[in-house]
Amino acid sequence: MKHLTRVFTSTLLGIAVMFGVTVILDQGSSNEAEANETGTYTEPWYDYQGNTEHDGSFILDKDFISAVENQNFTINGYEIDGSQDTFEAHSENYTPLRTGDQHILKYDEGEALGVSFPVDSGEVSEAQLFNAYGEPENTESDPLNDIAFYTYSIGDQNIQFMTRDGFVTEVRYGGNLMNQS
Repeated sequence: MKHLTRVFTSTLLGIAVMFGVTVILDQGSSNEAEANETGTYTEPWYDYQGNTEHDGSFILDKDFISAVENQNFTINGYEIDGSQDTFEAHSENYTPLRTGDQHILKYDEGEALGVSFPVDSGEVSEAQLFNAYGEPENTESDPLNDIAFYTYSIGDQNIQFMTRDGFVTEVRYGGNLMNQS
């Protein structure tokens, strides 16, 4: 009887661990279609939950890039509109806030005109960045510190990648490229 109890307990523990791992893996991002105000679905959508520094490689995901282009990127509950028009319309009435490891420029409930977030150095190389995004529209560099900034316009959305020693270390999306951060 004791052996049967041990087997049953071990099985339950194994199932609990298996579901626990599934929950942890599920907390990252999704790109499922989301219903808009009219009840129709807008695709693609990219929703990121959590801190970015431990794994910022999602910035290479074609679904992320497409969601940015279509202004359908949400991070920790804030829909980001990184266009110059939104920045100009709300540049006087935004609230800077920090959620997790991100800096967000919030202008309304759940809506933001920009976000900046770290990427763990060594996760995304410049070569991977260029492969995913192509040649940048604008490049600035600080050769003494081996820092470069690569700026892209994707649709009407603005995104910039800061690199150090050949790897992306920070992403700035909208907010006039977060010059305030």
